[in-house]
Amino acid sequence: MNLLPSLLLLLLPLAQCELLFVAVIWRHGLRAPSRLPYPLDPHNETAWQRGWKELTNEGIKQMYDLGLWLHNRYTVENTLINSVFNKKEVLVLSTDVERALCSAQSVMASLFAPEGEFVWKRGFAWQPVPIHSYGEDRTDPLLKPTDFPCPAYDKLMTADTHPLQSVAESNDQLFKELTKNTGMEVNIKNVDDFYDITREMAHGLKQPDWVTDGLVDKIKEFKRIVRTNEFNSPVKARFRGGYLVGDWHSRINAAANGEKKAKKAVLYSSHDGTLSALLYTLGVANDQLVPHAAAIIAELHREAGKDFVKLWYRNETSAPTSDPVQLTLPGCETSCHLATFNAIVAPLTLNTTKQLEELCSSGSPFLSSLFLAFILLYVAISR
Repeated sequence: MNLLPSLLLLLLPLAQCELLFVAVIWRHGLRAPSRLPYPLDPHNETAWQRGWKELTNEGIKQMYDLGLWLHNRYTVENTLINSVFNKKEVLVLSTDVERALCSAQSVMASLFAPEGEFVWKRGFAWQPVPIHSYGEDRTDPLLKPTDFPCPAYDKLMTADTHPLQSVAESNDQLFKELTKNTGMEVNIKNVDDFYDITREMAHGLKQPDWVTDGLVDKIKEFKRIVRTNEFNSPVKARFRGGYLVGDWHSRINAAANGEKKAKKAVLYSSHDGTLSALLYTLGVANDQLVPHAAAIIAELHREAGKDFVKLWYRNETSAPTSDPVQLTLPGCETSCHLATFNAIVAPLTLNTTKQLEELCSSGSPFLSSLFLAFILLYVAISR
């Protein structure tokens, strides 16, 4: 019996499936607190190798592990990009914040370790890779949108009641105890600032007896409520995530159309607020905090002549081999046909900084309500 025709039929679908493009955005790795979490905290800046706000050794390892995972996924399992950096294939972007820049360097060290003729020093498996940023002291609407001046967004947030208002009374005694133990007045407006003690704990710094597991769990929940409240409506999310969605939308379509300048991979080193804004803008958020070294991935696949977009969220970062969770865009399948993806995403995008500035300066309640109604209607129809 001739098995060749049967084998060819089995191999045909594989031959017709091709990965064309990937966009990956990650949060920087573990870092030091921005400042002393509370006045009586015994761990001052000398407790941190590189000072306040900076990436720690643990954070560097997290990002190096992410680079290994990306190397395996996109140069071994899928040969989308070369295992040695090629500027025609890959673009690396970062905010101009040290922890993000250092995270990008750490990812590049393992993603593009030098091979063969690219080894320039024996026993030193590293090569420089260009990382682009907006520059110092400039606002970055793409990768640091939470710092972009946006009066309409600020007005929207000011109109909201404080997200912790509903739990203020039930936690009054807790706030009094924290005030006594920390040396500062604690209330709903600043209690989530204590979240920085979790950074100390992640690095093995001893905590006073009053820092119990129950307290830490409450602080984490306070932080989750406050942080997600910044993005948890389509209108709020678009202010902060629409420009990045527009960038992804443009790059995905450029790759699908075979445009000459299109890259095969665009990699972004950023912050938790940027990833949260992206998740909420796309309607795929899980209402949880974004972990350090987490990554959101958009892949463009071509199967039997048709283009599909697949979204992934690698939010489990405890091991170098941790697999991502596949996300489903509302109104689409996990493998989302590009035409459907475009129809869903186009109303969410802000394609230029001018569009973002106009939205932020006007913030018309009518337009915001109309936009929200459109999104809700589209999702309802698509179900």
